[in-house]
Amino acid sequence: MGGVKAIPTSTARGQAISQLAIEDSLELHFDDHRLFTDLLGQHDVHVRTLEQSLGVRIGVSGTSLRISGPHS
Repeated sequence: MGGVKAIPTSTARGQAISQLAIEDSLELHFDDHRLFTDLLGQHDVHVRTLEQSLGVRIGVSGTSLRISGPHS
């Protein structure tokens, strides 16, 4: 039985003299490789659409996604 594990993280990215930009991220691990490749779309088209629509960055590694964006 396949599943998804979500691991929330918070990281500091880039530091100015008086400002620290905080970024939230979420890492998703997929057990089902076929489901994962279907989710990505051909040439990661679904990933790029989500990045543009939501204003986030999505990193793909193996069968994992790391979604990062500004802390709100």
